[in-house]
Amino acid sequence: MIDTLRPILIRAREVWGAQLPVIKWGALRKKEPKPKPKEFAAGQLDLVKAEVRPHWHDLVHFAVRYGCRLSELFFSLDALDVADVNNARVDLRERKGDDDHSIPLLPEDARMLAARLGRARDAGIDTVWFRELKPLKFGEPRIRALKPGGAAIAMRRAMTRSGLREAKGMKGAHAFRHHAGMTALRKTSNLRAAQRLLGHADIKSTMVYAHAVEEDVRATLEAVSRDSPEKRPEGDKKPKRKQSSKGR
Repeated sequence: MIDTLRPILIRAREVWGAQLPVIKWGALRKKEPKPKPKEFAAGQLDLVKAEVRPHWHDLVHFAVRYGCRLSELFFSLDALDVADVNNARVDLRERKGDDDHSIPLLPEDARMLAARLGRARDAGIDTVWFRELKPLKFGEPRIRALKPGGAAIAMRRAMTRSGLREAKGMKGAHAFRHHAGMTALRKTSNLRAAQRLLGHADIKSTMVYAHAVEEDVRATLEAVSRDSPEKRPEGDKKPKRKQSSKGR
């Protein structure tokens, strides 16, 4: 309601000259709990890939593994350092706060990006993400650069058509970032490592993923409890010690 009413009243005051009281909008807005990030269960990422065309598959794989925001996925060609696939990295400069952020790349991903980098430079496009076009008659294969807007539309449609939007609230490409953060924290239990991967300036931003660790700890405790030698069936009381007949 506030987001709808506020611009109307501001326009009424500034454009139409309406005499209105000063409203402290911040005091009216109630704090809403942030939804917990979600991750893909087994087979669910395949459902998403099935709903997008194959030229998006490498981008989806990269986003799920490295947790980049959609705008960050379309990094410049010069941001890639893949000369040595065993020591490769990508520099992401389009970040909140204008802070540079460098992510190390796994060798298999470095090789994939190196191949794409060469083709992108040969074609004169400014991104490693592209789609294949039909070659002109007697011509060389052609490629066309993919765009962030097209990626956003494709991922939103895929989440809806796969049923994940309705089932898990996954609305688009940002779900890949959530999955990467959850997976990193679940596998390592290391908040600093997850913070480094996601490029959060403040570790408080990474704390929203901490429930992944809490769930694992709870599951571990429940498993320990089930196997505990102290557990007895309900109503089964501890047997009384027999008193010695000596001294009677």
